[in-house]
Amino acid sequence: AFLKEPGTLVVKVDGKEHRQKADAGMTSFMVPLPKDKRFVPYFAVERDGSETLGGNGRYTIYDKVDYPNLLYHSGVIVK
Repeated sequence: AFLKEPGTLVVKVDGKEHRQKADAGMTSFMVPLPKDKRFVPYFAVERDGSETLGGNGRYTIYDKVDYPNLLYHSGVIVK
């Protein structure tokens, strides 16, 4: 995440919510992925206890892959 101001990063996967406080600047945040499930993660930033920015990811994470795509993909949620 690239934040202009400090906030709390939120990632929702398989009904579970993962949170990490982050300072302004660049932050890395990893969460465990469920096995044998296909899903689209939800990403959000919270400040002062309320969500200021959020949305579903652009890519589905698959449970099984026939041909792996080794290219790096990123997404942007802007306000």
